[in-house]
Amino acid sequence: MDSCRSQAKQNYPKLKQIELLQKINDLKEKNNQSAYLPQIDLKGQATYQSDVTAINIDLSKMGITMPSMSKDQYKIYLDLKQTIWDGGISKSKNELDKASLESDLQKLEVEAYQLNGLVDAYFFNLLIIRQNEQVLSSQLEVLGQQIAKLENACKQGAARQKDLDKLLAERLLMKQKQIDLISKRESVADILSVVTGEKVNSDVEPLLPGNRMTDNGSVNRPEFKLFELQQKQLLVSDRLLTSSRNPLFFGFGQAGYGRPGLNMLSDDFQPYYMVGVGLSWRILDWQNSTRNKKINTFQREVIGTLQSDFEQKQQIQLADASKQMSNINKLIDSDKELVDLRKKITASAASELENGVVTSADYLNDLNAETVALINYETHKIQLVQATINYNNILGK
Repeated sequence: MDSCRSQAKQNYPKLKQIELLQKINDLKEKNNQSAYLPQIDLKGQATYQSDVTAINIDLSKMGITMPSMSKDQYKIYLDLKQTIWDGGISKSKNELDKASLESDLQKLEVEAYQLNGLVDAYFFNLLIIRQNEQVLSSQLEVLGQQIAKLENACKQGAARQKDLDKLLAERLLMKQKQIDLISKRESVADILSVVTGEKVNSDVEPLLPGNRMTDNGSVNRPEFKLFELQQKQLLVSDRLLTSSRNPLFFGFGQAGYGRPGLNMLSDDFQPYYMVGVGLSWRILDWQNSTRNKKINTFQREVIGTLQSDFEQKQQIQLADASKQMSNINKLIDSDKELVDLRKKITASAASELENGVVTSADYLNDLNAETVALINYETHKIQLVQATINYNNILGK
């Protein structure tokens, strides 16, 4: 069973998302790191304006000619911006992306853990089918021995052919049941092959797992880790909202060529540049950050209710599983007594059939009752192991 579980997890298609999610997170991290790299933009423009700055003083009498500006202007320039401090936004984004990745990976872990129940169901189904086949095969052997005895009795005239025919007909019915069990076994093996990604031969002999209860009632379900990581993700989101309210410091520069340059009184094409530092601080965001933090608080409460709901359902499942184990144990105790009695009754009926005291119908009724008792006994033993493992699964063991 452990082998089937392991192979099913490796074959689970969604686990391929792990590598993809890691790659996505790496790219997001590089994007966040680029916040402190210089931003360089090449810009250009050509404009025509209806008026330009002019000095409306006639200085021609003094021999001074004032230059005039053209209404068509041109410039092309490089714009550079270098973040000095972004208020901790890029750091908070990295933390939030990491928290989101951990949460997404844990979701996959939860889904993969739930595969255990699916694998166990088919695995134990296969075990029960194989066990039923063994019981049926054993009973067929017993019936065959009785047929052989009755055939000899018929030859000697000590038994009726009608009684022999009934035993032969019952053997055919048992063989039909064998065919049906083989078909079911092949179907379950095919399903396990799909789930595990490995070919499961229908003739395989599955090993019955150990029937051991968990020593304590501690819970280790991956869902609780998921709830914890989701809460952490929202707390990190609060820190990002806080960072977004911090002032931003940056340096900037511009170098270009155009008409006019920085000298607005010159109408010639000129190169130019300027550098400086800047501050950007959104003083008022109309309480958007405060409301978003409240939203995160409510979402944390939602996660808390989901966890409480999960814990309640888990307690119900544990109580039901515990009761189921207790009931199966009681059934097994009574099965043992019933099987012993049925074997005695069948043995007595077989002897009576040989001596002509009872009919073959009476014998077959007793044999079938013994077969049912044996199948129930063996099935309940397997179901007890299954119920125990299911109890451990609920605890996350």
